[in-house]
Amino acid sequence: MFIFPLFSSFCKIEKIAGQPFLRHTQNSVLRSNCMDCLDRTNVVQSTFARWALTRQLQAVGILGQNEKVEDLEDFMKLFRNVWADNADSISVTYSGTGALKTDFTRTGSRSKAGLVQDFFNSATRYIKNNYSDGSRQDAFDLLLGNYDVRSSRSPFSVAKPLRVRIVPLVAIFAFAMLSFAFLIPSAAGISPRSSSSILFLSFWISVIVAACRFVFQHAEQYVDWPKLVPLPYLEEPTAALYVAPGKSGKVGSAVHMGRSRGLAELEKGGESVPMKKLT
Repeated sequence: MFIFPLFSSFCKIEKIAGQPFLRHTQNSVLRSNCMDCLDRTNVVQSTFARWALTRQLQAVGILGQNEKVEDLEDFMKLFRNVWADNADSISVTYSGTGALKTDFTRTGSRSKAGLVQDFFNSATRYIKNNYSDGSRQDAFDLLLGNYDVRSSRSPFSVAKPLRVRIVPLVAIFAFAMLSFAFLIPSAAGISPRSSSSILFLSFWISVIVAACRFVFQHAEQYVDWPKLVPLPYLEEPTAALYVAPGKSGKVGSAVHMGRSRGLAELEKGGESVPMKKLT
C-alpha cells in the first residue's frame, strides 16, 4: 500500500454572487493495491473512504469538528454494506467468487463465519483459476480490444492430445468399476476374499493410480489457458507454465508456488515490469 500525504482529499467550489469561487482544493491522492486480488484493497479503501467522508462532511458543516460518521449507526451500516457489495460484484467478475474479508468490511471485525467463508472462496478460486479462468480472460481480452478478430484459423481449434483427453475418462471408468464392485459384488461376479476379487480390485486401483500419476505429471495440459492472447512466456495455450521448485522448464526458478519476480516488483510499486520470454 502506498499513501501520499493526506492534507486535503477533496475539492469544493461554491457559487458567490453568481460567480464560481474555489473554496477548497484537493492536493493529495491515495493509492492502495492488493497483489493478487481486490480483497485487501477493498478493506483499506473503505477505511480511508470513511476517513475522507468525515472530513468532507465536517468541511460543509453537516458534522461538527468533533463528530465522525462512525457515530451515525444507520449510515455506517449502509456505508459498509455498499463497500462490501461493491467488492463482491467486482470479485465475482474476475475471480468467480465474492471478495474475501467482507465480514470485516460489513461489521468492522472478523468472525469465525467470515473465516470459513474465506476458506471456501479461496478453495473455489483455486479450482476456477486452474480450470475455467482461461475463457474468463478471453472474454476480458475480447471486450477490451486486446484481441483483433480475424478470418484466419480459430484460436479455439487447437485440440489437446488424445491421451490427455482420454486419461480422465479412464480414471472415472475405473472408479465406477470399483464402486460397482463394492456396492454390488455379486453382480460384478466376484466374491469377498477370493483371488479373483483381489485381482479385480488391484487392477482397477492400479488404473486409477496410473491415471492420477499421468494427470499430475502433465498438469499443465489440464489448465484452462487463455487462447485469444496467449501469455508472453507460452508458445501455445497448452504449453507448460508452472514447474515445481528445483525442476527445469519454461519458467523454472522464476516461479515459486505461484509467485513471480514480476509480481514481486508490482507489489513494491513498480510502474512497469518488462515482460520477456523466460527460458
